[in-house]
Amino acid sequence: MRTAFFDASGVLFNNGTAKLLTFLAERHPAKSREIAMHLSGPASWALRRGEISGDEFWATAGRTLARLLEMDVQPIRQLWVESFHVQPGMVELLEAMQAEGWRLGMIAETTAERAEHLESRYSLDRFFHWKFLSFQFGMDKRDGALFRLAYDHAGPFEQPPIMVEDEPRARDRAENAGFQAIMFESAAQLHGLFMDCRG
Repeated sequence: MRTAFFDASGVLFNNGTAKLLTFLAERHPAKSREIAMHLSGPASWALRRGEISGDEFWATAGRTLARLLEMDVQPIRQLWVESFHVQPGMVELLEAMQAEGWRLGMIAETTAERAEHLESRYSLDRFFHWKFLSFQFGMDKRDGALFRLAYDHAGPFEQPPIMVEDEPRARDRAENAGFQAIMFESAAQLHGLFMDCRG
């Protein structure tokens, strides 16, 4: 039985943070660096690791961002979660893999609010045996910790589990943790790879 894990942002879903940063930078080009600092800086990583709640983030860094953009906090908060959409063909891929007996998992750096929103919209949890989300475990992938946790908790494996990533550095860290890591291009690419190597 083969096992495959998926990243969320950039693989299962588009990179909504990058999409929102582009959207806001086009409207506030002189402030693009400051905008990125709030959505991708230390406070945002504390949010992803569950060290602060969504309400705490938006009451501090989020409020500063809102002043910077001359907007209310709530519309920006809503824009962030709504910037994520499931990748074309991904639901069909997961259905096909599940039907073929693959064991599936997710290893993702995300926020509780985003995870709840995306599950309510797309109901992908039904496909996954495991979910290792950064905010649940207080760690992320940048030092490989979340990959090592997932490998240790989901194993042992008959064959090296596959990890699908969209960033080379994340791919390398997954491989260091024991995964066979591949770079995401499209759901069609993955369908060909996974249907050919099932077993």
